[in-house]
Formats: sequence, structure tokens, C-alpha cells
Amino acid sequence: MENYETLVTSVPAIIILAIGALMAFRVFRRRGFRLLRIGAAALIIGASFSAAYYWNLWVTPNLLNIELTDRQVELLSQLDLPDELSELSASQKKAVQRIDEMLTYLEDKYDMDFRYLGYAAEDSWGGEKLTAFPADGNPLTEIVTVKRDGLGVLTDDCAWARAKALYEKEAKPVFESSLKKNCSLIVTHNGTANIADVKNISLKKMHRVFQAESVIFVHGEYTKSQLKTAAEAVAKWASKNGLILKVEIVQLDGKEIFSTITTRNYQKFLQGESVGIRVVCNVWSDGTYTIK
Repeated sequence: MENYETLVTSVPAIIILAIGALMAFRVFRRRGFRLLRIGAAALIIGASFSAAYYWNLWVTPNLLNIELTDRQVELLSQLDLPDELSELSASQKKAVQRIDEMLTYLEDKYDMDFRYLGYAAEDSWGGEKLTAFPADGNPLTEIVTVKRDGLGVLTDDCAWARAKALYEKEAKPVFESSLKKNCSLIVTHNGTANIADVKNISLKKMHRVFQAESVIFVHGEYTKSQLKTAAEAVAKWASKNGLILKVEIVQLDGKEIFSTITTRNYQKFLQGESVGIRVVCNVWSDGTYTIK
């Protein structure tokens, strides 16, 4: 079945492009006004690419005549689409099949169940992308992204998503013990987690292979000495667990400002009149750390 799908999808598209290229070449070789010949050839090539694209988008799904799986029916329900194959457009059929394929890729790779969050089809702005979360995880903090490149190769950031979520959970009580008042940990996406086994993630598995940049925003009356004490508590905990970190503790003036910070807008709060005291802590791979 897989080989048949490849034939139905690829071979006609290649033939369309080949015919288009041949026609463009013959038009270009004819006598006449050169600019007109170049323009006509370009139009033929453009039309060929469009025809090949729409073959894969509209014709291929109907030729394959694939029945919906249980998961695809579940996905259709999530997407608020009909669960009858005949009622779906070709693009809807293709999207559901691609989502199912990308979820299966995750589950086969990590031996875990995943749940669908969102999907973006390939377009002129970028490649195909799926967001999902582990069935036993938190859809707000463990968002896994799967991408498909132009060659059809799938990649994901599951290890980073799982490790980041555990880091946030375990680090929170450490800095909260020193910062009794309002504080919030924001983990940036500048990080790596070279972990193969992410099914049963633990701090032990993150030892010397997890690296992240974080910002701890605080609101309240603190001295720089107090913030350095909090930074040292985080540094000692990270060093003990072999985590490589850069942590900034930033004091903000105004409780109303503090309450508006999110993972999407936190960067604009790193500078400006509302920023008070700032402390930066680096924990290195050898376990040493610096606080400034």
C-alpha cells in the first residue's frame, strides 16, 4: 500500500513537470520575439508546477480511497469535521492523514501516546508542522513540535519539551523558598536536551545534557543581596543535578505589570523603566557557577 501511495503521489507529478519542461523548451526554441518566447516558457513551467501541486492536493487522496482509522475519526471530531470520508474535501482528507502519520511517528519513536494540539499544512511561508503533547503530560507545558522538511524528513523537539517541563516543576520550589513574594519562572527556548529515553524523564537523565536560559521575574521589596541569595540557591541545586543554566532574576516595579507576563511577551519586560534590580547566574558544565 505504501508503494502504491508513492506511485500515485509522485509519478504523475513528475510526468506533469517533465511535459511542462519539454513544452517550455520547444516554445523557447522557436523563432520569434525573444521576450515573448521566454515569457511563454515561464508560464508553461509555472502552470506545470501548479498542476503537479494540485494533483497531490486534490486528485491523490481520492485515487487512494483510504478508509478512516479510529484515530482519524477522533481527529475529525477534534477538528469539528464530518466523520464520513465522502463528506470531506481532498485537502481535509490529506490533512487528517498527515496528522495521523506525524502522531504515529512520535509514538513509534518514543513508545508513548500523544494527543493532537494543532497542525499547519505546508505553504509558501514554511514547512508542515504539528503540535502535540504526551497523553500523560500537561498540554500547557509539554508542547511537542514535529516538522516535516522539503524532503519529507520528520524531526521533533520532544526531548526538550519533556526536560523543560520537568525543570520548571523541580526548580520552582527552589527559588520560591528564597523569594517568598511574587515570582514567576519563564524558560526561554534557547536550550538543548540531548536525551534519548524521554518516556520516563528524570533529573538524573538530564545530568550534563540539559542546557537552558531562564528568567525569574520578582515583584516586591528586595535587596540585591537577597536576590543573590536566591540565585545561589538555584545555582547549588542546578550544580548538584548537573544542569547547565543561565538564570536571570529581574525585579519589576508594579504588581499589575507582573501579572501580565507570559511566555510570549516576557522579553519586553527585560528592559525599561519597570526593571529594578537584576542578578545573573551562570551554572557551567563542570558544576561551578558565577553570580553577578
